[in-house]
This record gives sequence, C-alpha cells and structure tokens, in this order.
Amino acid sequence: MAWADSSPKVRTLQERQSGQQSRDTHGVPATTARDTLGNGDTRNSGDSHHHGTVVNRGSHAGQRGDTHETEASAFARAAPALRALCEQCARYNRRMIESGPTSHVYFSQRLRLHHVDRGNEEAPPMPLVHGGRDHCRNWDWVARDLSRDYHVIAPDLRGHGDSQWMIGGSYNTVDHVYDIAQLLYQKKMTPATVIGHSPGASVSLLHAGLSTVGEFLAESPSAASARPGASQEGSLA
Repeated sequence: MAWADSSPKVRTLQERQSGQQSRDTHGVPATTARDTLGNGDTRNSGDSHHHGTVVNRGSHAGQRGDTHETEASAFARAAPALRALCEQCARYNRRMIESGPTSHVYFSQRLRLHHVDRGNEEAPPMPLVHGGRDHCRNWDWVARDLSRDYHVIAPDLRGHGDSQWMIGGSYNTVDHVYDIAQLLYQKKMTPATVIGHSPGASVSLLHAGLSTVGEFLAESPSAASARPGASQEGSLA
C-alpha cells in the first residue's frame, strides 16, 4: 500500500476523488474558475456545465444586442422622414379630393355619355381622351396640374366608365371621334388642344385632322385673306 500511495497516478486519482467529494458536500467545485463575459463581468464556473473551464459567455448575446440596437437606431433616424412623407401624401390626397372634378352628361347619337370638368373656364380648352379599357379618372394626376393653365375636361368614351354602352352597335374609332366632336361643340370649346393616350391618341389625331380640314373648308376667302401673314394663294377661290 505504501508503494501505491507513492505512485503519482494513485495520488492523482485520490485528488480527483477528494475534489469530487468536496463538490458533493458543498455543491460547488473546490477550485473556482471564472467565466469571462463579453462585457468584462465574471461569474463562477458553477453556473456553467463545464466546471473548471473559462467560458466566453455573452459574446454572441452581445452581438445580437448590438444588431438590434443598430436596427432600432436606424429606424429612429428614418422615422421623422417617413412621418413627413406620409403627412405630405395625406395633404396631397386631401387636395386631390377637395379640388376634384365635377361630373357632367352630354348626348351623342342618343347615347348618354359622361365627362368630368376641372374648371378654369377662362383658360384654353384641353380635352383628355383615355385609352382602351380605361376611364376618364385615369387622368386625375395629370389633369390636376394641367388645370392650372387649361380648361381640362376628360370624357368617358362610349362603353367606358360612366358612359352608356352601345347596344347593337360598334365602337369604331370614327364613332369616338364623333362623340368628342359633339362634346366640344356642345360645350363651345373649339378650337381645343386634345391629348390622348393609346387608342385615345388615335381618336385625338383623327379628330385634330378632321377639325383642321373642316375649319379650313368653312373659312371664306375674305376671312382667310384677312388673317395675319395669309397670302392670296392660300385662300379658297
């Protein structure tokens, strides 16, 4: 037994057994290691399952906390700009509602057709003709700005928006041109600057061409010669 007691292996085993008894008795290890946290704080290794080792706790938690803090700071910095943008959009929408167009009805080929009027009757007239599968309120964003300098109206083409459908008839371009001509004639808005989109552009071009020819043919020779810059060769005989 004396030889066994002097063996380094036996002494090491005895020390381990003694340390285990100390843990069982006091609930904590005999030698207390320190856990180093990310913020410089230390705790007993008894709080960790790995006794006697230095565990770098809190480093990942600290990184997560830093990320959350960065996101919160970025949102806090952007919040005033977002709030100002929302308020600006709300004010613009209120102005759009307050300065919205008025609805009117006219008749063409016994069809009840609808159009909206932006006012400013003293300004030059400007009809806005929408495209296919569309309606007159598609122009609201554009019409609001143009109405500062023009008397803007926007019709619903037959079979579109609030205008009546053509039962048993057609929706040819020439029919739409006739409806636009009726609208401008009834509202006494000729001559006018017409703007069109998609199929409405075709209607606008054809209307402009027919209106120019019609005005030229209806003009008398004396009136043509009286225009500034007009020559005798340019008048009708």
